[in-house]
This record gives sequence, C-alpha cells and structure tokens, in this order.
Amino acid sequence: MNDQTVTIKGKFTTWALTSGTRVEDFRKGLASLDLERFAPDEVSRKTALKKSLQKICAHRRRLVREVSGGYAIVTERQSSSQAGGATLTHDIDYHAVFSDAQPGIVFQGRAGYEVDSGQHVLWQDLTMEARTFGQEWEMIRAEFAHQVDLLPSEAVAASLTKIVDFLHGIPMRPRGGVYWIPDSGCGVWKGVTDVVAQTSGCEVFSMRTVIDDEGTRMVNVALVNSIGNELEKLTEEFGKISSRNSRGSTWDKKRDRIDLLRQRALGYESMLNSSQTDLKAHIEKVDNAAAVAALAAMQTA
Repeated sequence: MNDQTVTIKGKFTTWALTSGTRVEDFRKGLASLDLERFAPDEVSRKTALKKSLQKICAHRRRLVREVSGGYAIVTERQSSSQAGGATLTHDIDYHAVFSDAQPGIVFQGRAGYEVDSGQHVLWQDLTMEARTFGQEWEMIRAEFAHQVDLLPSEAVAASLTKIVDFLHGIPMRPRGGVYWIPDSGCGVWKGVTDVVAQTSGCEVFSMRTVIDDEGTRMVNVALVNSIGNELEKLTEEFGKISSRNSRGSTWDKKRDRIDLLRQRALGYESMLNSSQTDLKAHIEKVDNAAAVAALAAMQTA
C-alpha cells in the first residue's frame, strides 16, 4: 500500500442538532442555494400544541392525553381506600383543541363546552375553569406561538441527509450519522452548513480530507454497503407491485432511484479508480434491477 496516494478529495461530515431551527429562516436559507425542495415540512399545529402542553402543564401527576381535535390535561390523584390500599383517580382539567370556527387554540371544560377561545371577556362572566387556569392558558398560547415556528431536530436531520444524498455523499455507518461527500459537492455543502449555523443553534462538523489507499478502501466499502442495502429494498418493493394501478408516480420514482444509484456507482468507480469485484457486482445488480423495472413497465403500458 502506498500511503502517499492523495488524489481523492472530499469531506467527512456529521452533525449535532437541537430543536431550535426556525422553519421560515431554514427554508429561505436553502432556497438561496436552490435547495428549497429539501426543506422540511412546516410543524403541524397539533405537534406544536402537544409540545407546548408538555412544557407548561405536564409533570408527574399531570398528564397530557390525546382527544379528538387536540389534547386533554388530566390530573392524577392518589387516595387511600377503606381497605387500606391506595387508589388513583383521573380528573380532566380541560381540553385544548382546534376548532374550524376559531383560528387558534380553544379551551373546553370537562363537559366539552367552550370556556375560552382567546376572546376578552369580563371577569364576572368567566367560567370556573377560566378563573382557575386562565393564566396557564395564556402561557400555553405564548409557547404554542414559539413551538409552531420551530423544527424538531429529526426534521432537520432528515433534510440534511437528503441533501448529502443529492450531493452523492455516502453513509460511513449502516445507520448514518457520519457521511463522506466527494469534492464535487463540498462547495454546496459549505453553503448548507452556513445556513444551519445562521438559522439555529445546531452544529454541523466537516473535515476536509485527501484520502490515501486505506481511505479509498474505506469509502469503497461504505459505497458498496449503502448501494447494496438500498438495492435489496428496492428490488423487494418492485416485486410487490403487480398492477398498473398500483404504480403511478411512486413506481417512476423507484425506477429513477435505481438509475441514480447506477450512475453513482459508476461515478465512484471512476473516481476511486477501483475495479474491486464487489463494487462491479453491485453495479451489475443496479443494471439488472433497472432492466427488470423497464421491462415490467413496457408490459403494462
């Protein structure tokens, strides 16, 4: 092995994410790089409401439970029975739900009637629930306005993983977490890491590399594993599609994905200058899967 081989350049990258990324800022940042199609979907109102209730209300004896249209806040109480044992009772404090008739959160009492929809009313007209929980409701509304604008860390991670794939990066571990991006994608990836840094408290770490023969072997093995695993899943999925009606756009996307994997394998083979048997076998596997997909499409056209 010649440790002085330094012709293959790229970046190893990984990230440490939090739930502090603002949806609109992240979307605009990716749009500036022409990558808006990889931006996560907006946070659903129900998800934001649940997080708000958990932060403001939930503790050991106070629970958040799903109900139609939203969630119920339930207080758990422990009492002693005449037999000497302990019993638990659960009382609903109120429901926090969404209504088609109201733009924001609507709070409902135990019987399901509306007790607060965010409208200002006189103190003497407030229900018992509103007098008891009114301040808590305002805290929930304020937290909801904050949460609905934030992306969960898993949404940011999914977006970054898709961008790595778009740049023909490959996972260095079976479950991802560490990726290698070829030199051709490093410029775009630098722009992505700048967007993440500017729109959140998250960290994306990258290390520029010029790899030797051992590094080439490591990248090659990761490539073979990632393409092989995905091909096996795609082949199984194609085998389950038996009628033209069940195909459509999903079918076309899978065919396109196989073509992309074939191009990726050939591109890496040229870049790594590798003619290893395993890599060529996987390239052949891609070709066969693509041919089977094309033949099946022709038969049902």
